[in-house]
Amino acid sequence: MTIRFTVAAALALYMTVVHVIPARAQTAAPADTAAIEAQIIAERVAIGKAIASRDAAVLSRYWSPDLVVNGPDNRIVTRSQIIAATLRGGLNYTSLKGVPEFFTVTSGTAVLMSHDNLIPADGPMAGKHLVRRTTDIFQRSGGDWVLVARQATFVGFDATVPGAVFTPPPATPETDAIRAQIAANGAAVGHAIHAMDFAALDRLWSPALVVNSPGNNILTREQVFAAMREDKLTYSSSKLFPDAFFVTGDLAVQMGHEEIVMANGPMAGQPLKRRYTDVWQKTGDTWLMIARQATYVGIDGGAAYGHPDPTLNQSPT
Repeated sequence: MTIRFTVAAALALYMTVVHVIPARAQTAAPADTAAIEAQIIAERVAIGKAIASRDAAVLSRYWSPDLVVNGPDNRIVTRSQIIAATLRGGLNYTSLKGVPEFFTVTSGTAVLMSHDNLIPADGPMAGKHLVRRTTDIFQRSGGDWVLVARQATFVGFDATVPGAVFTPPPATPETDAIRAQIAANGAAVGHAIHAMDFAALDRLWSPALVVNSPGNNILTREQVFAAMREDKLTYSSSKLFPDAFFVTGDLAVQMGHEEIVMANGPMAGQPLKRRYTDVWQKTGDTWLMIARQATYVGIDGGAAYGHPDPTLNQSPT
């Protein structure tokens, strides 16, 4: 993975200040949520400056040692790999702007869902306007909110680059048990969706669940339930390929890709691939899903479902 930002592009990505739509079910008080959002925005400004100046110390401060990214080239990378790539240089963007869409805080975990508008300065897509769907997960560390997990997947463009397989931290009996529980929960979610068992999903999905969906929009748990009632989550086949699993604090994160065939809708019958990230939070004696991103690889899901990005693939003016 290679990344190189111009100073202007790096600052544009992290200095974008947009008041985003608050989650409908959030555990932090509105005033607390606003203060946390403001702090994360300030930290993103510092990160932008650090990327531009290649300041590894600042990046190490605001990026957790546990940070794992489900990256734009459809590979899993760690903090050390990203910092090394930033220091080496690589892809050069003519412009890069992050546009937040949704922010919430759930039991001490902050979730920011956005999209990036960018124009590569070189490579096969040079001069093209591209869009990435993104999800960032933050946890408190001392006085900071540090990034612990991220997904960034291109819309309508397959940027897959073969590379090294993610090497997880050494397993422990505790993390093995958590992984087994998350696998069981994931299977239970699949069965519940197929059976339209909303009571089971109530037990597996947090009331604050938010999904950066394959249709390139943000959905709450109740909106996902509504989509199920409208028969929009019916699959002819579905197979999961986990690429990474890790535990950080009270979160368990699984990343990978899915190969699916929808049973109905505008893409029914087509073999499809999605990059996904599932975030589960320990709540009492159980694990509840609090956030998910699932983005089609090489397909504009928004266009398929009737709301394409109007600027996607346009040349800059």
